[in-house]
Amino acid sequence: SRFRLTYAPPQFIVSIEPFVPYPASLYASGVECVSVSLHRNNPHAKSTTFIASAAEAYKALPPGAHEGLMLAEDGTLLEGLSSNFFAVSQMPVSSEDLDDAVPVLRTEEARVLIGVTRSLVLEVAAGVLPVSNVAVRYADLPRVSECFITSVSREILPVVKIDQRVIGDGAPGPI
Repeated sequence: SRFRLTYAPPQFIVSIEPFVPYPASLYASGVECVSVSLHRNNPHAKSTTFIASAAEAYKALPPGAHEGLMLAEDGTLLEGLSSNFFAVSQMPVSSEDLDDAVPVLRTEEARVLIGVTRSLVLEVAAGVLPVSNVAVRYADLPRVSECFITSVSREILPVVKIDQRVIGDGAPGPI
């Protein structure tokens, strides 16, 4: 089951619904996302006021799109409508040797909802590769080798295409 706890003073509401896991094929082949011009008014508060806006955005997604990625006015990919967004890109170790690059996990922090799964991913990732809170800009996508979204129900779901732009080699990456 899935459950949601909502506190709307003075009420505390518990909602329970059946949980249907995503098909294994999505994890094996990855999903397509599209950018949307939407943002949370208060990204650090999980508020029910965002539910209606997100629902409308989901209805407007093109066929085949799994998630809408919120695109800030400055071109930063913030987060999904109901997920957090991560990208892996090569960053040079030093400015002298641009060929000596290492994969770095990048994600926005200041303007996104800090989710439970996001926090766990960042904790585990810190032991695997460098992590940077320098967000991925839309213009950076050609230099991104892999992407994924996270949420409690999705866990870690690879993203292989954003707005018809293939990410990396078009398949879930090793990281």
